[in-house]
Amino acid sequence: MLQLREYKHRTRGFATGTTVLALPQDAVLDFKFAAPDGKLLENFCEIITIFMGKIDQNNIQNKTLSNLRDTLLPKLMSGQIRIPVEVD
Repeated sequence: MLQLREYKHRTRGFATGTTVLALPQDAVLDFKFAAPDGKLLENFCEIITIFMGKIDQNNIQNKTLSNLRDTLLPKLMSGQIRIPVEVD
């Protein structure tokens, strides 16, 4: 909410002071904004938790694969490890 253009415009209009800007309470407390009801927010949290868990799993797998690549690639390039190739 603090990033909304409307909120920023409102707070600029309320800000007073010369060296240190002050913002009165009513500039914040009287600002109207749309907010979901509790049940909708609860449903959203359940769904997003699943997605965030998947993102975490993917990040862990990505790190594991990167480490594996960084370990194997130099050995493959130097010939330390050879991969048999079948030719038909």
